[in-house]
Amino acid sequence: MLRRSGLSLIELMVVIAIIGVLLALLLTGVQTARESSRRMGCSSNLRQFALAVTVYEGTFGVFPAGSNWKHRSPHYACLPYMEQSVLAEEAISDWNLPVSFFRCPSDGGPPVIVASPRDIYAMTNYVCNSGIWWDGERGFDGPFRYWQPPLKGGPPFSAASMSRGLSNTSAISEVVHADASNARMRVNWNALEHYDQIDSLAEECESLPRDPHGSGYVGDTYNKAAKWSRGNVAVTLYNHVTRPNQPSCYNGSEVTTAAFSASSFHPGIVNVAYLDGHVAICSDQIDLLMWRSLAPR
Repeated sequence: MLRRSGLSLIELMVVIAIIGVLLALLLTGVQTARESSRRMGCSSNLRQFALAVTVYEGTFGVFPAGSNWKHRSPHYACLPYMEQSVLAEEAISDWNLPVSFFRCPSDGGPPVIVASPRDIYAMTNYVCNSGIWWDGERGFDGPFRYWQPPLKGGPPFSAASMSRGLSNTSAISEVVHADASNARMRVNWNALEHYDQIDSLAEECESLPRDPHGSGYVGDTYNKAAKWSRGNVAVTLYNHVTRPNQPSCYNGSEVTTAAFSASSFHPGIVNVAYLDGHVAICSDQIDLLMWRSLAPR
């Protein structure tokens, strides 16, 4: 009786299929592990920033305010309390310096965008909570706002003025920054009209098509989370108009009442740091009213 040697074609195909499945599982596991590591790095950056905010408040009695001018963001103000006094001095002469710990490793976009020799944008993935909605009399209702008299804004707030409690009030969250493209999540889009009601603007932003630019929408492709040293809404200040991981929209073309949404590349979540310094994961399926309850001071 002759003994068969080698594998039949069917057996070979089965072996190849099994190897393919194992490789797919391995690659998926590697990618998951890498994203988990990136998310942990992102969370660590957030925690460092949030703790610097608490030290700043303990030193000056108020949280850092923002301004539309260079060197006037909470990010810049907190550099000395993140053991980055040298970087703060360097940024005085070059305020477009990229800062690694102001960026989340999960965002693969460029750290700097050069629109022109005079327009250079150093990006950030961390933005400070300005509240829910702009009120013409009271201004922003969150713990952070820009202060640039006589323009809109107001003086900074103290921890004692946070009546909802520091552990219940958002301080800093993640955002997907601009990369000069027309990608849906990387642009501050102009809403089709100006809205007086917050829910109308939220509905407009959340219903943006997959390709807003191709559908006729116009947007700002450079300023979203750009120039980390500028403390301005829709740049380094965000709000809770929409749930996390939704597009950002100017109100028509109005910036002050924009819907500037928390967002990330972590599937289904964003990291949020609170005013007491702790960091927690927030699902992008959170109830909108619950999300908004984390914003006002």
